[in-house]
Amino acid sequence: MGATPLKVALWFLPWIVLISVLSYGFQQSENAEYFLLGNTPLMFQEFSKIEFSEENFGVRSVNVIGKSLTVEFYFQSPFPFPIEIKDVLARGEANGKEFELRLEKEVTLKPYENSTITLSGELPFFIPETNVGLKEVRITLKIFGIEVEIEG
Repeated sequence: MGATPLKVALWFLPWIVLISVLSYGFQQSENAEYFLLGNTPLMFQEFSKIEFSEENFGVRSVNVIGKSLTVEFYFQSPFPFPIEIKDVLARGEANGKEFELRLEKEVTLKPYENSTITLSGELPFFIPETNVGLKEVRITLKIFGIEVEIEG
């Protein structure tokens, strides 16, 4: 009979320690969300303050050689954390015919780093570069191991 109270006490011991640690943490922390999740919510608050401008992104060059179209963009990362540009798909129109441009290779950017992003594709036929227009763009980013897709 002496072993049963010991078993019950040992079963309750981890729960008592867990409740004590959580209670102490809540008491010491002014922000329960920060105590439970770390700086993740604060990081998302900072993420929402990031603004894009013409200084961050723009066309560097457009090259049409025959039916081949290559567009180079410059991108200055406004993010205080590294990002990976996994894929870019741009759909456009040239003289009423649709075409697609894709990212040539994945781009990894360190915080506030700048880089050139190159998209390439084939046009439906030979045209002057002034008749090319983009209709839709889909970008896939990897931020903190999470893939995010942006369409516009």
